[in-house]
Amino acid sequence: MSDPERRALDQALSHAGTPIRRQLDPLGRAVATVEVIEAGVELTETFVLDFRGLSTATIDRRGLAFSTRAFDRAGRQILEDSADAGERRSLFDALGREILHWREHTEHRRTFDLAGRVTELRITDGASNWLAERTTYGEGQPGAIDRNQLGRVVRVEDAAGRAETLRYGAFGEPLETERTLTLTPGLDPDWSGAVPLEASAHRSISAFDALGRRARAWLPDGTFREEDYLRSGPMQSLRVTNSVTRTVLADADYGARGQELSITLGNGVEITNTYDAQTFRLYRRHAVDSGGSTYQDLRHHYDPVGNLIYLADLAQSPTATHVINGLTVDAHRAYSHDARYQLIEATGRVHRALTDPDFRGDVPTTGAFRGTRRLALNDGTKVARYRRTYTYDDAGNLSRWTHGPEGAGPGNSWTHDLWVSPTSNRSYPAKDLNGINIPNPEARFNARGHIVELPSVRAMDWSARDQLRRTLLIERATDPDDEELYDYAADETRLRKTTRRLVSGTVERTETLYLDGCELRRITQGSTVILERWSAHAEAEERLATIYFWDSDTLARETPDPAAVKTHFHLGTRQGSVSLELDASAQLLSYEEHFPYGRTAFVAGTAVTEVAFRTRRFVGKDQDDATGFYVFQYRYYAPFIGNWVSPDPAGEVDGPNRYAYARNNPTTLVDLDGLQVGPSGTQDQPGVGEWLDFEDHVVVGRRPQTASPSDAGPDTGSSNGLADSQGAAGDAPSSPESSQPFPPPPDFAVDPGPSPQGEDPSLPASPPLHVLNSDEAVADSLPPPRAAGEAEAPRARPRPQRATAAEVPAWFWNQPPAVSARDILRGDPEIDRPPAAPSTVTIGILGADGDVTLREFRVADDA
Repeated sequence: MSDPERRALDQALSHAGTPIRRQLDPLGRAVATVEVIEAGVELTETFVLDFRGLSTATIDRRGLAFSTRAFDRAGRQILEDSADAGERRSLFDALGREILHWREHTEHRRTFDLAGRVTELRITDGASNWLAERTTYGEGQPGAIDRNQLGRVVRVEDAAGRAETLRYGAFGEPLETERTLTLTPGLDPDWSGAVPLEASAHRSISAFDALGRRARAWLPDGTFREEDYLRSGPMQSLRVTNSVTRTVLADADYGARGQELSITLGNGVEITNTYDAQTFRLYRRHAVDSGGSTYQDLRHHYDPVGNLIYLADLAQSPTATHVINGLTVDAHRAYSHDARYQLIEATGRVHRALTDPDFRGDVPTTGAFRGTRRLALNDGTKVARYRRTYTYDDAGNLSRWTHGPEGAGPGNSWTHDLWVSPTSNRSYPAKDLNGINIPNPEARFNARGHIVELPSVRAMDWSARDQLRRTLLIERATDPDDEELYDYAADETRLRKTTRRLVSGTVERTETLYLDGCELRRITQGSTVILERWSAHAEAEERLATIYFWDSDTLARETPDPAAVKTHFHLGTRQGSVSLELDASAQLLSYEEHFPYGRTAFVAGTAVTEVAFRTRRFVGKDQDDATGFYVFQYRYYAPFIGNWVSPDPAGEVDGPNRYAYARNNPTTLVDLDGLQVGPSGTQDQPGVGEWLDFEDHVVVGRRPQTASPSDAGPDTGSSNGLADSQGAAGDAPSSPESSQPFPPPPDFAVDPGPSPQGEDPSLPASPPLHVLNSDEAVADSLPPPRAAGEAEAPRARPRPQRATAAEVPAWFWNQPPAVSARDILRGDPEIDRPPAAPSTVTIGILGADGDVTLREFRVADDA
């Protein structure tokens, strides 16, 4: 038995005799949960039930009645008074729909049409009243029948601007979407009047296969995507085209349980996952390039209930040379948990010069780099080992952590204390950045439980919809303040971040737009655009790569050659954290390692400009440099306090503590969107399970990957990377033939049909909907199969223009889907299918009279 396995069993043995008991009333209803922490120590959580069994109050493990509820006669919750989140009252109509709810001094009123669909959301906040959202459906819209818009959302006007779905597929797939942002960021528009919008819209055009998976897409950044899928469902390959075609995902293989077995990236790196045969947990994650160089060799060990207790990366031993040279310490991490499975101790690696205030975004400490410390890829001697301990109160509030070197090794030591409210689960740093106790931390929260200021953030302004709208970074008496503004779509996705800073007497504005599958970063000084850069996100179950290309960079802030294109391939961890970034030739660009609660222990990379591109970091989420917050869909997470900055909008789905991150077990669990934790990593669970949508919907199954109809968006030589291996030329094409000229596919005659406005002929035409009838010879019309070993003919892709202005060629709509009936009938060797192909196939054919006829077709022996 290996030492990690012995460690796992010893930890489990130390918690013997610590069961969880549930106490029942005479009707068999659970009224209390008793957790035995150790001999003689018990923690009890109590539930007060009414005669219907509905919970009217919860008393936490500290004896605090922090949540009370009231219900109407139909059993619907009409009142909740939470010590964490404040009071919320609801009013339902006769059909059970919530038409009004009140929070503090705000009122939210929803309006429904005769079909029961939400059409308006009007908000009253004190003396202000405005139409915050308006939803328009296809009935009565020009060309709605031809564009399959009847009964579907065609326009949503929200806090970020206007989202339109111009065309739907036969089964409701959004074929063409458009997003136009408001002209003024950070303000709530009133859609009852005219709202100034930007002049240009950002359009996405997609085509789907028969199973509703997006097979081709033309996105706002002008890139063209081609996605192929296995018959079992997951994506098998992905290609992205702008000036040339780049293969991002070359191949993928999945097991019978839907777990990812291996993927091959477009730069030749193959990632292989090995799972425990009995528990099906991820044991090994191994990444190696075509030349045999190893970039990852992660070994995972768990206790009997599945807590990760030991993680080693054999690719970063002191003798390894393909990631960081000069290492003097081992690359293993060990974790210990208490009887409640809360993390209480962690050991791992850290930059030996790291200090507690290095996370500051406004005034970084000397030597700090983006909230941590950086080292060169050939300077592994700066890496030391650390030991951290974590302390919690009875309600699960993180109250202290200590940091210091492991054993007698080098490094800094400090203690980070958190103030915890005696009347709620709100917590706050106990000291400011100068080490002085912060007076009255309770005043740093508003009535809804949102943090309104932090030692490193002067002020945080929240909207009436409980969204962070503005952070004040530097306040000035006469000159403009340094601030950051945020705009969100109706589904809570952040669509725009605007940063304003005073630089040499001039206000510099940095704007980041989060669009469908891409980002646009634009920097202006006064009225002059000095940088405009697109980032194309290539994603499957996780983000595989980011492709960067520039429209301009006049001051060479990011690249000396704006015509260059750079590809950063991502290698992640079991949690989804991005640890390594490689270029198109599999040269290492940067490496990052995190503490359990998300702060960066160190980042390695010789070219500072390459490291600076990192935005997606801990658990695969973007981090804002100005605040240090990680951006989840529904909330912001502050890793330097180890808590969320606002209470869970989904309520108590993760327990009574609405601020605790990942139930205080961040190495095993991960919160995907800020609502509810799930198993950590897509390798353990392929995305199937029960997921909560806090807008009163529970979805069972794989989370949808397609865009929402209401929103188009918001992811070696020396092997040391001692020089910027891409240089000014950027990436090479993914294969020698990818840039060779080929004639475009033939055009098809397509009736464009009426435009959404009834007049604009420049919009792409609707794809024809072809229905088989009983007279068509389906099998005979199939093209001949490829001979064994014959490669698929390459398809040319002209450089796409931005979809906001260019007409999409007809061949875009008429290419066969990634996995078509033709391939299944012919037994295409490229398709993942059972070993024994059937000799006949039965197909249902829709006749002119509306009846379905089942016909049997024989599959050729040589198919």
